[in-house]
Amino acid sequence: MPELRLNEKPEGIRQAIIPLLLLIIAFAMRFYNLSYIEGFISDEPMHVPGAINYAERGYFGPDTWHHPPLKHLLMYGSIRLFGDNPFGWRMRNLIFGAGSIAMLFLLAQMVTEKTIIALFASLLLLLDPLHVLLSRLSFEDIPAMFFMLTGIFFFLRHLKDRSLFNLILSGLFLGLSTACKIYGAFIIATLLIIFLVRNFKEPLVIAEGIVYLGILPLTVYILTYYPWFQRGYSFSEWLGMQADAMREMSTTTGFHPLLMKISGPERWFFLPVGLSFYNEEVNGSARHIIMMNNIFVWIFILPATAYMLVSA
Repeated sequence: MPELRLNEKPEGIRQAIIPLLLLIIAFAMRFYNLSYIEGFISDEPMHVPGAINYAERGYFGPDTWHHPPLKHLLMYGSIRLFGDNPFGWRMRNLIFGAGSIAMLFLLAQMVTEKTIIALFASLLLLLDPLHVLLSRLSFEDIPAMFFMLTGIFFFLRHLKDRSLFNLILSGLFLGLSTACKIYGAFIIATLLIIFLVRNFKEPLVIAEGIVYLGILPLTVYILTYYPWFQRGYSFSEWLGMQADAMREMSTTTGFHPLLMKISGPERWFFLPVGLSFYNEEVNGSARHIIMMNNIFVWIFILPATAYMLVSA
């Protein structure tokens, strides 16, 4: 056994220092003045009562019914843990938002095997204004992103060490991601295809991939509907609900005239989009909300996409 000197840090601790520091910095940046607005902001008037209605009674509303319900259960858990107040409403996203920074570092380091590139990638997300904003609000994309990054991380670890435990963790986290936002299913399909292609000569391994990257995420997704099933609905009714939800998500154009012109989320990546809202507060003060593409990301998205396709 190699001797550990007193002035040497164990390898595991050394590797954990950077992601731990990123986690602490990201949490501090997003936690600062979190409750400066004591009432509901953004979509919290829908998200908070929607979480309570679903967790306690199995009802969808006033939040959108066609999105997966794990967001309600996570929000409800946050409210029970931190209180029915601004901290309880926003702490869920703050925790998962900060965690996404550390997880992105670990994932990028695994892919590139270069700490400086992983650090640069995580710093881009750490300082991104939109990610900071959403990590202080109640939108479910933040926990969906964290679960997605974690699922991909364990999938790549499995490709390296062939550990069944990592494959199970990958399927579990990918299922949680899809249960927050349905677009996680596209990641599952992509990784499952990669897995099947790499192991097409090993039937038993292929069976494991179907179970843990297919059936397990689907099971997690279905289980998040447990409060809804408790109201007496059947599995066939659940299937009909899923079909209606997919139809609703594929045809809706949003609430804003500009979103109707875009007519597709994929165009956010290719069109310069800007939205501006004005809300007058009760006390007479004014609040302006401006949303737009990250112009630097938008400038580089086309050549970056082309490079990715050529070098994939």
